[in-house]
Amino acid sequence: MTMLDAHFHLPFQEPAEGILCTSREAEWDEALRTTHGQVIPSLGLLPPCLDVDFARLEGLLAQKQEMQIGEVGLDRRFPDREGQLMVLRNFLSIARNTHRMVSLHVVGADGLMLGILDGTVAALWHGFTGSVETAKAITGKGAVISLGPRVERTNLWNRLEEIKGLPFTVESDLSASDRYRQALEAWYRKLATRLGWSVEQLEAHARASLETLLT
Repeated sequence: MTMLDAHFHLPFQEPAEGILCTSREAEWDEALRTTHGQVIPSLGLLPPCLDVDFARLEGLLAQKQEMQIGEVGLDRRFPDREGQLMVLRNFLSIARNTHRMVSLHVVGADGLMLGILDGTVAALWHGFTGSVETAKAITGKGAVISLGPRVERTNLWNRLEEIKGLPFTVESDLSASDRYRQALEAWYRKLATRLGWSVEQLEAHARASLETLLT
């Protein structure tokens, strides 16, 4: 059985299950052509690009009911914060109106993103590396955090037992290409060991958490 991956990327070569995210409009057509039954394609665009064809996005979403939105978000490394906010709010509005999940990219803007979340959109906070307190605030708004390998290099890694009761899922943030499956399995084993769970317990928790956003 393929392990759940809440956030992975093109190119898509190896068997995968979970959310295939895009970050450029040029990737949307390839994501749309993905027919693997366990892969959920997700259409997004990241800063610094702020030129989004939202009419095209809505047209593509209408072609596949299972398609989601993401990754989209806020990134302090790039200019025009107001432009980023406008684009993000448009994505969130479409997600709300079409009942889609959104995968959020957040770099240096945790407080700002928290202020935007209001529980009206099913949101997955991709690659979460913030504090325990922020994790609790995010999940308190009905969103789910996703843990990738970068969390090992943060203070959160030393306090993971404090979020065991929160909804969270697991991601690789890799392209589903060479050695992808080995890397994902290794990350599951390391994270499960840190939490004091079996890999099976961790994957069950990850699946249940993601399912709350997709139903």
